[in-house]
This record gives sequence, structure tokens and C-alpha cells, in this order.
Amino acid sequence: MVIKLVLTASDYLTYQLYTASKSERIKRNRYRSWLILSGCFLILGLMFYNSIKFYSFYFLGAGVISLMFYPFYQRYHYKKHYNKFILDSYKNKIGKEAMIDFQPDYIFSNDTTGEGKIYTSEVCEINEIGTHYFIKAKTGESLILPKSTINDDHFVQKLELIFNNPSIIINREPDWKWK
Repeated sequence: MVIKLVLTASDYLTYQLYTASKSERIKRNRYRSWLILSGCFLILGLMFYNSIKFYSFYFLGAGVISLMFYPFYQRYHYKKHYNKFILDSYKNKIGKEAMIDFQPDYIFSNDTTGEGKIYTSEVCEINEIGTHYFIKAKTGESLILPKSTINDDHFVQKLELIFNNPSIIINREPDWKWK
């Protein structure tokens, strides 16, 4: 099965955000920074409570506001950061045609930057979200396949038959959104 596709910056961004949302380290860092920032504001508010009331209310208010709204800002910040990273790192791949050939023993990819071969025994996960498929190898590399280029509802089942590898984990999350 051969697929020709052109990846855009939004395809790479979706992949980066999906990977970040599944990383325990990134989840922990996001949660920790949210609590530390809000906690610092609240502690400062309590420290000024007996001396300068204005500062006390100011920092307590900032603490409550950061508890409520910092996750929204953080989502925006991560998205902006990954977008800059993608534009710097993948500038030679964005908008260029690539070909991916699925064989029983390997996956062959060819684009303007070169050729690659991933053995099907090295594929560990197939992740399906509402708009993309991500085929992940044990080395951490992934293939990004937009559903708009495939137009096949049984694509994952066909890949399972081609790969014939029962240890591949298949994750289906059609409602996934960056949070």
C-alpha cells in the first residue's frame, strides 16, 4: 500500500501537541508550574494580609485568577512554542510531497530530505485521533498520516494485516483535543 502525502505545519503541530499530552513528564511540569505560580501569589497575599491590605488583596486576587486562567494561557503558550519549533526544525519538509510504502517487513518513506526504512518489527504503536494517524517506532520516531490523504475507514485494520505483529498497541482517541 503506497500513500502520497504533503504534510503542513499544522500536521506537525498536531503531532507535537498529541505527543506532549501523552508525556507524563510534560503533564507533571505543566501541573507543577500552575500550582507553583498560583501558590506563590497566594502566599504573598497571605504574607501582606496583616501589613498592607492593598498588596494582600492584589496578590490573593492574582492567585485566584492564575488558578482559574493559567491553564488556558499555558495551552496557548505550548502551542506557540511548538509552532515556532516546527517552523525552525521542519522548514525543509513542510509542503513537500512524501511517499510512504507499507510492506510486510518494513515501511519505506521517501521525501525531499531523503529515504528511510522502518522495520515493522520496530513499530510499537498506532495512534488514531480525529484527524491523524501516528505510527510510532520503538526508537521514538513517528510517521504522521493525515486522515484527509488516506480516505479509508479501515486503514488501521489493513495495517494490522500488513504488519502481522500482535504486539503493536492501537490507541483510538477520535475525540482528542489539546488541553
